[in-house]
Amino acid sequence: MLNHRDEASQAYALKPSFHSRLCKSFEACLASGVPESGKTALAFKHTYLAGSYLSKYCELNPDTAKERHDRAISKWRIMELRNARSNQRLFAEWLTDARFNTKHSSISALRITEIARRNILQILGDKPSLDVLYGTFSGGASMGFRKFAGNVAAKFKAGATVTEACLPLFQDILAQCETWKLYRGALHPEIVGGGSLFTVPKNSEIDRCAVKEPDLNMFCQKGVGDFIRNRLRSVARIDLNDQSRNQRLARKGSIDGSLATLDLSSASDLISDGLVRLLLPEAWFDLLNAVRSQNVLCEGVWTELNMFSSMGNGFTFELESLLFYSIARAVAYLTGTRGAISVYGDDIIVPSAIGGLLSKVLYWYGMKVNTDKSYWKGPFRESCGKHWYSGVDVTPFYVKESIDSVEKLIHFLNRLRRWAILPGFSDTCDPHFEKFFSKWSRYVPTCLYGGYDLARKDSLVTTHKPRMKLVRLHKVVKPDAAGAYLQWLRLADDRKTLGEPIITSSVTVELSGFRLRRNACTGIKSIPTFPGEGDV
Repeated sequence: MLNHRDEASQAYALKPSFHSRLCKSFEACLASGVPESGKTALAFKHTYLAGSYLSKYCELNPDTAKERHDRAISKWRIMELRNARSNQRLFAEWLTDARFNTKHSSISALRITEIARRNILQILGDKPSLDVLYGTFSGGASMGFRKFAGNVAAKFKAGATVTEACLPLFQDILAQCETWKLYRGALHPEIVGGGSLFTVPKNSEIDRCAVKEPDLNMFCQKGVGDFIRNRLRSVARIDLNDQSRNQRLARKGSIDGSLATLDLSSASDLISDGLVRLLLPEAWFDLLNAVRSQNVLCEGVWTELNMFSSMGNGFTFELESLLFYSIARAVAYLTGTRGAISVYGDDIIVPSAIGGLLSKVLYWYGMKVNTDKSYWKGPFRESCGKHWYSGVDVTPFYVKESIDSVEKLIHFLNRLRRWAILPGFSDTCDPHFEKFFSKWSRYVPTCLYGGYDLARKDSLVTTHKPRMKLVRLHKVVKPDAAGAYLQWLRLADDRKTLGEPIITSSVTVELSGFRLRRNACTGIKSIPTFPGEGDV
């Protein structure tokens, strides 16, 4: 065990073998703690966590980096081949009018598409105005900027990349703002052929593909995304700023079986050009088509996309939400099915009676339903990060990387305490995990005991009085002043997006080291406790 003192340079590292020993001990504890009383919520909760907590674990081995990258690119190419087939098949079957059998009759793909198009028209309107493109920049990586805190302001000020189709639209936006013309009017953006494909770690076996969009395209895409988000909220009562409705509906479905939760595999990668062309009003398709990347640079070669928009595009999330909601509503309407319909990206909730039928319809449109994460039978439902069994919250927590520091151990133990709260109780944890918690909390310095927030990783939540907490060393980055002013002008406008971060002042960037700081708790400290811990 480390000798923990109040030294600013303390690394708080744990031995390389610590992670495997902890996991073996935890799995043994979980296995021995499954109640014998059959299919209860508590028994399911134990076994579910045992099979889930390492499902997102990603241990990056530098020696396998190329293999992970190559697998991701190979998967992306397969998705593109599927999209190409979807583009050809959609219009071929559109003419022949495929049919889907229901319990008492059948409905046609033609009719579903007509109703879905009508739903989208009601939400978007017939023709977009120029204001739709008045977006903002994000803090993510783009073709002209790497991902770095504070680079939003730089994007407002500096030169940027753009596709040829998008440039005239951005110039029309620029012409409406005298201040922007003052700072950007003389700049000449670099014309590029489209976005740049790259991969990021997903798990130990494969990376995930995304696209760095041209900077000015991203600005316009964010505007489109914001508009769709606002229209979904005001017209369809689908709030993409709030996941709680999906979570509540998933709980209801787990209790009475009335609602199904559907999840799609590679949803954004399977939104084909043909699907968007088929469902969107022509003027809207032309606008979105102009501001998206129609080509991507993949391993040095420009490739024309069969998918419409990928991860990295500023409107992909909102567009897929719009499409799935409109298709689900069309299926419910044509089958005369009543009940709640809600979407959050590819998390879809519909009446259970049409869960299977909607899966077939989405497959016809080129989507792929993840059968391992879709439920319309039984007592289990999952949506937007919440997992329910007969109305009981059985949401697992995940270990996504090696527990090799005190900070990560604290985070693990705090999440365990929150997960171990007994169903029906808010202040009592499952006594089965008390010994495990006590054993492994000894690797945390006692000066870091006494935390009171189960979501934090700077101090261990215990019944002790708060003393110290871990604070990461950091540095301050100052953004470009003129760019920050331009960002402020944009987001101070009435059209600003709810929840959009405004980075106009100094930005704190965390570093790898730690220091200790006094941990103050004001008011009464109330935490769930193990029976042997006593009162706080």
